[in-house]
Amino acid sequence: MNAHELNQRLCDQIEVVLKHLFPNGKKVRAEFVVGGLAGEAGDSLKIHVGGSKKGFWSDFATGHKSRTLLGLWAEVLGGDYAKACKEARAYLGIADDYGKRFFRESKPAAPEKLDRKKIRSLVPDGAVVKYLTEERRLELGVLAIYKICESASGDAVVFPFFAVEGAGADAKLAEQAYMTKFMKLARVDGKKEIWTQPAGITDSLFGKRADLPKSYPAGTLVITEGEIDALSVASYGWHGVSVPRGAKAAGGRQERE
Repeated sequence: MNAHELNQRLCDQIEVVLKHLFPNGKKVRAEFVVGGLAGEAGDSLKIHVGGSKKGFWSDFATGHKSRTLLGLWAEVLGGDYAKACKEARAYLGIADDYGKRFFRESKPAAPEKLDRKKIRSLVPDGAVVKYLTEERRLELGVLAIYKICESASGDAVVFPFFAVEGAGADAKLAEQAYMTKFMKLARVDGKKEIWTQPAGITDSLFGKRADLPKSYPAGTLVITEGEIDALSVASYGWHGVSVPRGAKAAGGRQERE
């Protein structure tokens, strides 16, 4: 029951409710009068008990006033509206189910799973390999180390993200990508199309779990802005990694490749 409905129920038996709040009050013609919010004897506080203004009240000594009986109850409690609602429901014998009616608990959505049918291994001499090796000057060996793939349609580079240390007890997490980032080769008006699968961006670093040759300096990470940058660093013999959303991840979505 919401506040409006609760106030209506109070007004349905307004004289009984007012006598409950103010035992020293009394009805004078179309009004219930009492000395004040403290309930003392007198007639400074007047409450309409009928007509179109039923429940309207005003304390002429202090200037306090309201248009609801529930608001009056709250003023009696020092302005605690939540407590007034609770007491009014208890007085009327109404179950306090407001939260259940209007704020029902929802089950968390099951996490989206990686659809591996949307990716495939690099096709030799395919458009993706040519783009990476001829245009971006990356080595095939580096692409293999970072397990770079391509979309099933062959028109996008796929950068796999792997589980970081401590992500789970299952050792297979380090062997399988749990999120992939797609970058389409074709650009519209100079803008690249990028998306992830599953949807959303991981906080993991790209290349963090790359199986590097022993010739790479151990314990050294070169953090770059994008995946292509990380692969370029790796081509020079260093362990390159990149942040998931580019240098402006904290305040925007800009990425560079």
